[in-house]
Amino acid sequence: MDHAATAYDSLLMIHVVPFMVDATPVIARLAELASTSKLPVMRSMMGTLPSKSEWFATMEAVGIPMFNDVEEMAEAAGLLARYPGLRDAAVRDKLPPASFRDRVPENIKKPI
Repeated sequence: MDHAATAYDSLLMIHVVPFMVDATPVIARLAELASTSKLPVMRSMMGTLPSKSEWFATMEAVGIPMFNDVEEMAEAAGLLARYPGLRDAAVRDKLPPASFRDRVPENIKKPI
């Protein structure tokens, strides 16, 4: 983690939990390591998650945001990466137009 802090802006973790595997010891160790990280850490878990709420709570208790899918995690990381520039533009009162991507495919009608 120390080397990563000098080479990267953040750490995005993707954890795929195989069927019939208890991820509790892995979560405990990652929470321990991530809690002292010099980098911002985000984490997504996929797979069979029988103890999902407990695993998410363990990571969130040490300040690690958890995501249900990697797309949401990547989008959040991208928005955070843009924040310093947007903050500076707001101070100068020159904010660019903002738009958020919609996850509904264009060929599907949106509910009214």
